[in-house]
Amino acid sequence: MVQISQGDRDIGWGRLGTLTPKGESGTEITLYDVQIAEGVQFEVGGPFRVAVEDKRFEQCRPVNFRNLRPGSDYERVIFETDRKPRLG
Repeated sequence: MVQISQGDRDIGWGRLGTLTPKGESGTEITLYDVQIAEGVQFEVGGPFRVAVEDKRFEQCRPVNFRNLRPGSDYERVIFETDRKPRLG
């Protein structure tokens, strides 16, 4: 499972589809079967942190949705970031 966070809060999770390099340091992250926890407060437009195994992608923004909503399920969510992943 891939963890989706904002600040110090875990807000959701999903199943990894693809990690696609974009430009010099950016990445596109496709997640499937995404679930956003109900009752958790966060900025619905991002930015988010996406943790894939030992890599953390910071400053991620959803591409195919303007906002992610608490208590919602999504079939597919695509995130983009222009930052290199951090290990650990």
